[in-house]
Amino acid sequence: KNKLIRKFNIYLDHFYKVEPFSSPAVHFPEKVLDMREKFGLARCLRKEAFCEYLYAVLTAWGMHGRGPKLQPYPEFRKKVKAIGKRVKYLESFKLGNIRDSDIEELHGAIDEHSVMATKPKLVGNSKLLYHLLPEIVPPIDRTYTLGFFNLRYNDKKFRELFREVIEKFQYIHKKIQWNKVSRKYRNESTRPKLIDNAIIGYMKLHGKSK
Repeated sequence: KNKLIRKFNIYLDHFYKVEPFSSPAVHFPEKVLDMREKFGLARCLRKEAFCEYLYAVLTAWGMHGRGPKLQPYPEFRKKVKAIGKRVKYLESFKLGNIRDSDIEELHGAIDEHSVMATKPKLVGNSKLLYHLLPEIVPPIDRTYTLGFFNLRYNDKKFRELFREVIEKFQYIHKKIQWNKVSRKYRNESTRPKLIDNAIIGYMKLHGKSK
């Protein structure tokens, strides 16, 4: 973690240099986040296009393939609205000021209303939460996020793992001197996603991922 913090701009630069994700995996998240910024979460949850874009995002991010499977779209839409309704009070919060009770509420929402038809629940649901609350929740990934923190996925410890990842992101967030992060990056992404991008850049640069 400390090396990531010290060389944050270097790892961000590497992330954008290698461009690890395909066009659909970039296009649909931009659509979702543009809607979030324009309309706010409550209004977005009433828009069919928002849920459809979310479905496309999670598919493009590998959540509906040979292994993981999303809920059928009608059920997915119900789950998204249920999760959104439960966590929308956090819309104005930031990663640095959420409380333990808020982390518990986030976990409870995705545990009770998982958009995944299969296990594991953590990855797909965290990616959904990132698009609902981009200033709070990072999109958790087995290879990059869990690999960077040397965490092993265990669905039986879903709550503990979710909390540990959020707390580790909070630690990094607190230690980074954000005024020294390259402005070209600060202006184009949220802090949780910038940390996520730097982690991916770190893993790619040090050959710790494919």
